Amino acid sequence: MNNLINMPFNRSDGMEDNKVAPTMLGIKIFKYIKKYYEKNDIPPTQQEIMDELKTTKNGLRYAVQKLIDCGMIKKRGATRNLYPTL
Repeated sequence: MNNLINMPFNRSDGMEDNKVAPTMLGIKIFKYIKKYYEKNDIPPTQQEIMDELKTTKNGLRYAVQKLIDCGMIKKRGATRNLYPTL
């Protein structure tokens, strides 16, 4: 986990920005998405993430956007659309 916090991240637009880093909630979300995806071969819904991590929709949105900006997840499709990239 310390590696995730200290490494430089790439923004989704291809420009490097060492100031972009995931939030602590984002790291928990990333771990949950990755574990869920490995077990089920599909990513969790946003509602499943909120229920599991006891977070709000706004908290989830903010943390997910930071993860996308860092290049840790990609958003595809309409539902179950948060895929881990690392």
